[in-house]
Amino acid sequence: MAQQGFLYETVADNIARRIGSGVMQPGDKMPSLRAMSTELGISISTVMQAYGLLESRGLIETLPQSGHYVRHSTARPLELPAITSPDMERTNVPGNRMLHDFLHSAANPEHVQLGCAAPSLDFLPVKRMASILGRCVREQTEAAMQYQFPPGLPELRRQIAARSLKWMGELSSRDILITSGGMDALNLTLQALTKPGDTVAVESPTFFGLLQVLEHHGLRALELPTSPQTGMDLRALEEAASVRRIRAVLTIPCFSNPLGSLMPDQSKQKLLELAAKHDFMVLEDDIYGELQYSGRRPTPIKAWDTEGRVVLCSSFSKSLAPGLRIGWIAAGQSLLGEMEQLQFNTTIGAPSIQQLALADFLASGAYDAHLRRFRRTLRDCMERCSLSVREHFPRGTRLTRPSGGYVLWVELPGGANAIRLFQAAMAEGISIAPGPIFTSQARYGNCIRLNCALRWTDEVEGAIQRLGQLAREQG
Repeated sequence: MAQQGFLYETVADNIARRIGSGVMQPGDKMPSLRAMSTELGISISTVMQAYGLLESRGLIETLPQSGHYVRHSTARPLELPAITSPDMERTNVPGNRMLHDFLHSAANPEHVQLGCAAPSLDFLPVKRMASILGRCVREQTEAAMQYQFPPGLPELRRQIAARSLKWMGELSSRDILITSGGMDALNLTLQALTKPGDTVAVESPTFFGLLQVLEHHGLRALELPTSPQTGMDLRALEEAASVRRIRAVLTIPCFSNPLGSLMPDQSKQKLLELAAKHDFMVLEDDIYGELQYSGRRPTPIKAWDTEGRVVLCSSFSKSLAPGLRIGWIAAGQSLLGEMEQLQFNTTIGAPSIQQLALADFLASGAYDAHLRRFRRTLRDCMERCSLSVREHFPRGTRLTRPSGGYVLWVELPGGANAIRLFQAAMAEGISIAPGPIFTSQARYGNCIRLNCALRWTDEVEGAIQRLGQLAREQG
């Protein structure tokens, strides 16, 4: 069954490439199910699945009594945003009133949530997790109601360590500290590695939560030029490290937020070389690492770490359920010991019930089955959302093309103002993330981030269409 699923996806992807390259034009009639089956040497049912997938992506349509056709669309190819060019100066991270307004909008259940990077609940195994949580309370009552002190539940740490084999890792349970989500993992790591006034290099733009953690610890952000395809500019990093002391590089190399970039393996290894040469640590946020749309899971930087320079932070918030609030850190023993003490002094430990339930879920094999479905769903959502932006946003708009994760970065033409667009959209019940919250500098005023991990409905499509209208009105 898995092989059949893989086959129809491959067929659909090949046809999608033909459409995207112009080999198949809008209005062209698709080969009949039988003709395509004969041409490719596959079953008619596989062709039906492939056509169904293409239709769900908005690439083809079915006309009654006529067959399948390449969909007519006003969409046009959009250029990628350029490599960013922030000021290469260390900055204190200022407070951000706009972030406060954004979080209020993101928490409003009446708003179409194109702002908060969180998936529709019907994409997640909610009923399965609820059942496991209930069973843990009934059958492991004492363990569920007691503290789970650092470093965390042994079985959960073993399950996480075992998953590292999927990316050439050799982690053991002793290398893992369970945390209360990904932000807690990053917070503990920065507490252990830095002191106020230290410089931490980051991508630009970067996730606003990372900037807030830097602000909380009195750290200075060094924003680096970043490609929407390949991530952080390592030449710029090397130049900066040659003239100033950098304590750490904080990076999201696999499907970064908000650009969705994927750092090539060669660049990941180069970053490690620079870390050794200039004596800085690498804080790797791998929260989206398992959400590739196709192919193998991208390899974290940690896989090449032989000197203990990489601290890997991740969580299950993006891949399974945000409300579980379970994350983890992989690091060397001495550093983990320090972070365990810091964790005990602040939160005592991560929640026991969630740790028990997650260990059960991972051990059952259900997580990998969920990920296979979720990745396909995310890819379809991203294609539908991208197509809608191409159709409805003003000429001159630029758009990222991520190969994993949730989010699209939209660069609007010159006259657009992301703050005004955010406010106008919020007034109409649409939540978006304005570009300025992703930087410590006065930048990205014509950019927005869109969450695409939403069930595609008329409401979602209408919200994107309305955003395009609002953006055109600013032109």
